Amino acid sequence: MDRRGERGREVNEKLAEMGQIARKVVERQIDAVLTRNGVGYSCPMRAELESEVVLIGDRDPVVRICNNGRILTLDSRVDELRNDPRFSSFFPDSPKLRVKRNDQEELRENFDAILRRSNS
Repeated sequence: MDRRGERGREVNEKLAEMGQIARKVVERQIDAVLTRNGVGYSCPMRAELESEVVLIGDRDPVVRICNNGRILTLDSRVDELRNDPRFSSFFPDSPKLRVKRNDQEELRENFDAILRRSNS
């Protein structure tokens, strides 16, 4: 069986062990982190995150990732996966955050980059 099939079975078994409410908490948290990073919900990264997820706490559960003996937040793990060749293509190109309005050269470069992306 291929690696993806094994991972899928592992994810389904792990989520099946959780109660329905716990599964919803995990799903919503993963949806939120994928949205914040501009990644689609059906990205293979979702299975990776679901296979490593742990819920900490009972009354106010917190979703964390257990990876190689480390406990990470979802955002920290997604930042690591951003550099993983298996998942890097699922992230959008990061735009320049700010361009000074009085810097004409930088403004022109920014608009040229936007134009190139929209034409490709």
